[in-house]
Amino acid sequence: LGYVPELEEIKGAIRTGFERHLGIRLEPGGLTRDEERVFKEKVRWFQSEQWIDMVRTPRQCHEVVQAAYKNDEGLVRFTFVVDLQRKRVKDVYITGDFLSFPTRALYDMEACLRGARMEREELHQIIRGFFEEGRIQIPGMSCDDFLKPVDQAFQKISISKYGIPLEYCNLISVTNDSFEGVLKRRPSVLLLPYCSKNLSCNLRYKKGCKACGECSIGAAWTLGKMKKMKVICIVSFEGLIKELERMKARGVSAFIGCCCQPFFTKHVDDFEKAGIPGILLDIDNTTCYELDQAKEAYAGKFANQTHVNLDLLNMVLSAEVA
Repeated sequence: LGYVPELEEIKGAIRTGFERHLGIRLEPGGLTRDEERVFKEKVRWFQSEQWIDMVRTPRQCHEVVQAAYKNDEGLVRFTFVVDLQRKRVKDVYITGDFLSFPTRALYDMEACLRGARMEREELHQIIRGFFEEGRIQIPGMSCDDFLKPVDQAFQKISISKYGIPLEYCNLISVTNDSFEGVLKRRPSVLLLPYCSKNLSCNLRYKKGCKACGECSIGAAWTLGKMKKMKVICIVSFEGLIKELERMKARGVSAFIGCCCQPFFTKHVDDFEKAGIPGILLDIDNTTCYELDQAKEAYAGKFANQTHVNLDLLNMVLSAEVA
């Protein structure tokens, strides 16, 4: 086509194809009463932790590192199985919500990456070659969109030299600097998510915390205060952006924050635009993205409770740089 068609054009082409080949006429419509009933019966199961956990990549493998990047058109995720001693890519899986052409191009790219040296320039060269030579085409995505998660993976691996196990490094993301660079700036602000407060807490949708010990926020709040950090609970996406703007205006050199990885993946560009170096730590339990309640969470109305990963937070706060 030479261009990326609009969604309605794609839908129209699919509809026309079905009508032409099946000799039928499609009419707009919704679910039947029986379909609505079945949907309501099944949706709870597909929102449950049991179902969600079945499709998660196991994090306990010490040689697996994973990173993702999302633009307006889709998401790409790299999962590397690495031999850290030999600095080799043992295996790699490239997944996401995109279409690649020709069909086998993605498998060919994975095959070329397997066995390669775990060096940034070598992996960049392999991936860039596929795009520049026209061996792969992905509507709405460029070579840079593939290189960003690769760079994130290298960031995660580099964190392990601070004594943090690689399975924990997978839960760490960095913006506007390296992990070491952020620590050298002496982060002075700790940002925590309101969704980790107790559902019954009268401060759940407030920036403050009484550190009563009834939830993980209280313990995280105490850890931050012990490091003489300013601790703030973020209660909405809009509030986060405004807080980052205020921090930049005050001259805050760096921050540490806690949020789910899907949130960071979706807003990695927003964090970069904010211009403040930071370390973002993944949180535990079922998040708004897994329950398809991101809109509610953005508005500060998410009605489930997550948990700050206190072990991970303590490791990062205790990490020292020369």
